[in-house]
Amino acid sequence: MNQLNNRVRILEIYAVVSLCVFGVLVLTGFTQNRQKFDELNVERLNVVEKNGQLRAVIANADRMPDPVVNGKAFKVERPPGLVFYNGIGDECGGLIFGRSQVVTNTGHMVDSRLISTSSLKR
Repeated sequence: MNQLNNRVRILEIYAVVSLCVFGVLVLTGFTQNRQKFDELNVERLNVVEKNGQLRAVIANADRMPDPVVNGKAFKVERPPGLVFYNGIGDECGGLIFGRSQVVTNTGHMVDSRLISTSSLKR
Protein backbone atom coordinates (compact mmCIF):
# COMPACT_ATOMS: atom_id res chain seq x y z
CA MET A 1 0.00 0.00 0.00
CA ASN A 2 2.87 2.34 0.79
CA GLN A 3 4.37 1.78 -2.67
CA LEU A 4 1.03 2.60 -4.31
CA ASN A 5 0.78 5.86 -2.36
CA ASN A 6 4.30 6.82 -3.53
CA ARG A 7 3.38 6.19 -7.18
CA VAL A 8 0.19 8.25 -6.86
CA ARG A 9 2.17 11.08 -5.23
CA ILE A 10 4.73 11.03 -8.07
CA LEU A 11 1.92 11.15 -10.65
CA GLU A 12 0.30 14.08 -8.84
CA ILE A 13 3.59 16.03 -8.86
CA TYR A 14 4.12 15.17 -12.53
CA ALA A 15 0.59 16.40 -13.37
CA VAL A 16 1.08 19.71 -11.53
CA VAL A 17 4.49 20.35 -13.14
CA SER A 18 3.14 19.47 -16.59
CA LEU A 19 0.16 21.80 -16.10
CA CYS A 20 2.47 24.65 -15.05
CA VAL A 21 4.77 24.16 -18.05
CA PHE A 22 1.79 24.00 -20.42
CA GLY A 23 0.33 27.18 -18.88
CA VAL A 24 3.59 29.07 -19.31
CA LEU A 25 3.85 27.95 -22.94
CA VAL A 26 0.27 29.02 -23.69
CA LEU A 27 0.68 32.43 -22.05
CA THR A 28 4.00 33.21 -23.76
CA GLY A 29 2.66 32.04 -27.11
CA PHE A 30 0.10 34.87 -27.21
CA THR A 31 2.47 37.73 -26.50
CA GLN A 32 3.56 39.89 -29.41
CA ASN A 33 7.28 40.34 -29.51
CA ARG A 34 8.43 43.08 -31.88
CA GLN A 35 12.12 42.97 -32.58
CA LYS A 36 14.17 46.11 -32.84
CA PHE A 37 17.31 46.19 -34.95
CA ASP A 38 19.99 48.83 -34.74
CA GLU A 39 21.28 47.95 -38.20
CA LEU A 40 20.01 45.75 -41.01
CA ASN A 41 22.08 44.79 -44.07
CA VAL A 42 20.26 43.43 -47.10
CA GLU A 43 20.83 43.38 -50.84
CA ARG A 44 17.12 43.57 -51.67
CA LEU A 45 14.04 44.40 -49.59
CA ASN A 46 10.58 43.55 -50.97
CA VAL A 47 7.44 45.19 -49.58
CA VAL A 48 4.46 42.93 -50.28
CA GLU A 49 0.73 42.88 -49.50
CA LYS A 50 -0.84 40.11 -47.41
CA ASN A 51 -1.65 38.21 -50.63
CA GLY A 52 2.02 38.32 -51.72
CA GLN A 53 1.65 41.05 -54.37
CA LEU A 54 4.79 43.15 -54.77
CA ARG A 55 4.25 46.83 -53.85
CA ALA A 56 7.79 48.25 -53.55
CA VAL A 57 11.41 47.13 -53.89
CA ILE A 58 14.58 48.64 -52.48
CA ALA A 59 17.62 46.99 -54.06
CA ASN A 60 21.25 47.33 -55.06
CA ALA A 61 22.22 47.39 -58.74
CA ASP A 62 22.70 43.62 -59.04
CA ARG A 63 19.33 42.74 -57.44
CA MET A 64 17.23 45.52 -59.01
CA PRO A 65 14.11 44.09 -60.73
CA ASP A 66 13.42 44.60 -64.42
CA PRO A 67 10.81 47.27 -65.17
CA VAL A 68 7.26 45.96 -65.80
CA VAL A 69 4.90 47.99 -68.00
CA ASN A 70 1.51 46.65 -69.12
CA GLY A 71 2.45 43.24 -67.71
CA LYS A 72 5.61 42.99 -69.84
CA ALA A 73 9.11 42.97 -68.31
CA PHE A 74 11.96 44.79 -70.04
CA LYS A 75 15.61 43.78 -69.63
CA VAL A 76 17.67 46.82 -68.71
CA GLU A 77 20.60 47.46 -66.42
CA ARG A 78 19.56 49.72 -63.56
CA PRO A 79 21.33 51.55 -60.76
CA PRO A 80 20.33 50.92 -57.13
CA GLY A 81 17.14 52.51 -55.90
CA LEU A 82 13.51 52.24 -54.87
CA VAL A 83 10.73 51.05 -57.22
CA PHE A 84 6.95 51.28 -56.63
CA TYR A 85 4.30 48.99 -58.17
CA ASN A 86 0.59 49.64 -58.72
CA GLY A 87 -2.32 47.28 -58.00
CA ILE A 88 -1.91 45.32 -61.25
CA GLY A 89 1.82 44.72 -60.82
CA ASP A 90 3.16 47.37 -63.19
CA GLU A 91 5.96 49.68 -62.15
CA CYS A 92 4.44 53.07 -61.35
CA GLY A 93 7.43 55.11 -60.20
CA GLY A 94 10.59 55.08 -58.22
CA LEU A 95 13.70 56.74 -56.99
CA ILE A 96 17.17 55.85 -58.30
CA PHE A 97 20.63 57.13 -57.55
CA GLY A 98 23.78 56.38 -59.47
CA ARG A 99 27.17 57.61 -60.47
CA SER A 100 28.07 58.22 -64.07
CA GLN A 101 31.50 57.52 -65.55
CA VAL A 102 32.54 61.11 -64.93
CA VAL A 103 32.90 62.59 -61.47
CA THR A 104 29.30 63.88 -61.21
CA ASN A 105 26.60 62.08 -59.22
CA THR A 106 23.08 61.58 -60.53
CA GLY A 107 19.70 61.25 -58.90
CA HIS A 108 16.30 60.68 -60.53
CA MET A 109 12.72 60.54 -59.35
CA VAL A 110 10.39 58.92 -61.86
CA ASP A 111 6.60 59.04 -62.09
CA SER A 112 5.67 56.40 -64.65
CA ARG A 113 2.42 58.17 -65.52
CA LEU A 114 4.54 60.70 -67.39
CA ILE A 115 6.47 58.11 -69.44
CA SER A 116 4.94 56.63 -72.58
CA THR A 117 5.44 52.93 -73.18
CA SER A 118 7.02 53.68 -76.55
CA SER A 119 10.00 55.27 -74.79
CA LEU A 120 10.78 51.89 -73.17
CA LYS A 121 10.99 50.01 -76.49
CA ARG A 122 14.54 49.60 -77.77
